[in-house]
Order: sequence, then C-alpha cells, then structure tokens
Amino acid sequence: MNRTSSRALEVLAFTGLFCAAFPGSAMAYTYAVDPGQSNLTLSGVITSTVKTTYWWAEGGTSTSTSTGTVALAPNWGGNPGNLTSTLTGSLDATPGAGGISFSGGSGFTNQSVFQGQFSQAVSSLFVQGNVQIGNAGSPLYDYYNDTYSPGLVGNVTGSTALSGASGNQTFSTVGLAGSWLAPATMEHGFSYSIAYDQNGNSWPQPLSANFLMTPGIGTLISNGETETLTLPFLETVQYSWGGGPITQYVADSSTTYQWNTTVTYTLSGQVVAVRAVPEPEVWGSMLVGLAVVGGVGAKRRRM
Repeated sequence: MNRTSSRALEVLAFTGLFCAAFPGSAMAYTYAVDPGQSNLTLSGVITSTVKTTYWWAEGGTSTSTSTGTVALAPNWGGNPGNLTSTLTGSLDATPGAGGISFSGGSGFTNQSVFQGQFSQAVSSLFVQGNVQIGNAGSPLYDYYNDTYSPGLVGNVTGSTALSGASGNQTFSTVGLAGSWLAPATMEHGFSYSIAYDQNGNSWPQPLSANFLMTPGIGTLISNGETETLTLPFLETVQYSWGGGPITQYVADSSTTYQWNTTVTYTLSGQVVAVRAVPEPEVWGSMLVGLAVVGGVGAKRRRM
C-alpha cells in the first residue's frame, strides 16, 4: 500500500470515529417510530347548500337557501368504525450544529384501518357518505388502476434550523415536505336524493403524493440515554360536487332546487421517533480508537 492510500484510509477512519464521538457534528441517524406516542387522526366535514325557488300560478316567487354541516363519524355499516391509528416505522434524520435535515429514506405507516361515515339532511337534500383507508394488513383495491394501496406510508424531506441548547432543541416545520412512499388511496362514496333525482357512487381517490408539514414546532430532546424527535404533520383534501336546477311541478306551482356539497378531509397527528444515545464509555472507546488510528498512521510514515 503506498503512502497516499494509507493516508486516505487514516482520514476516512478518523472522520467516521470523530463524527460518532462528537454528536454535535452532522451524522445521519435512523430513529425508530414510537407507536405509543405517534398517532394519526382522520377527520372530515361535509357541508351542503340547497337553494330552493318556489313559484305559483298567481305570479309570485320566493327563494330560500339552507346550509348544513355534519362531521365525519366513526361508524361503518351499522357497526363501530375507526378514525384514529397509531404509527410505526422509522425516520432518517441528520442533526448537526447548523440544523437538522431529513433524507426521506424511511417511512412511517398507519397500523389501523380508517372507516367513517356521513349522514346529512339539508332542506330536501339527503346525503349519505363513507370513507375508508386501508393498511398493510387490509389493503384497499384500486380497481381503476388495478393496484392495491397498503395504507399510508409517509416520509419527510428537507432541512430546517435548530434552536436552543444541545439536548433540548426546537425547529420550525415550515419548509419541510411530506410525501407518501406507496400509492395512498382513500376510497369514498356518496349517495343523495333530492326531489325525484337520486344518485350514488363510490370510487378510490388517490391522495396527493406530497403534502406540507403542519406549520408548527418540532423538537429534538436528549436525556443522555435516548434522543427523541417529534414532528407534527397535516394533510387536507377537499372535493365538491352539486346538481340542479331540478324542477318539480305540483298542480299550478313548482319548486326548483339547486344544490352543492363540499367534503373536506384532514389527516393530522404527530410522529415521535427515538434513537439510543451511546454511553460515555462507548465514546471513550471511540476516542481510544482515534488514538490507535493516529498511532498506526504515524508508525507507517516512519517505516
């Protein structure tokens, strides 16, 4: 081995041991997601507006507008549904003196299936709706694309500055980006009736591949034995549809309906991930390793 190659190996060994021995330097870590503290909640709101116009033969008309809002309920076909789930998986992050960065090379996923329903009556409009998101054990079949969705497998990319003393730091989540590693499909369906018009449909709806993190505060806290990373996140999706005008005649009068329905879904929660921090003796052993590397290099140069 020539002197140049020997020196290069010494530098690589020194750099690796130095980064491990001094946690203030930038080094990539894998944090295990803690299901006891990590969670995801699906919430939803459906809002319908119905405009009704009455006309009668004497020449008079009148118009009224009714609006109603109903929240998504944890029901499923007459049985209890579910709108919350714990999370499992891992996060890759590189904390350092200048900030923390996320490579997106790992993922967190929901452990439970989401199932919820809407039921709404506004004026003469009646709307029933349902939504579900699967998981790895119960994937949803997307018959439009002939694929299965294993639920939500999310990761995080981007960099942000760290504030505070080492061991008790915070960071802004603004600028960090979330994405789904696998096809994330939410299946929702609705049926409605108003006057003589009745319709219904159910379809798989792919969630956006990318979503922004909740504008908020994340934390990086160490107690000397473990280092805990906490990230809040949020995704909101919205769909709208409507109908009309539909006119219903009775004797010498008529009633005309126009309506619009908007449903908003929100996925919100937090990821709490933990890694073990090596004991002081381990740092000491690494420092001894540094000395050994230096000694070997010096000996080779003297030969």
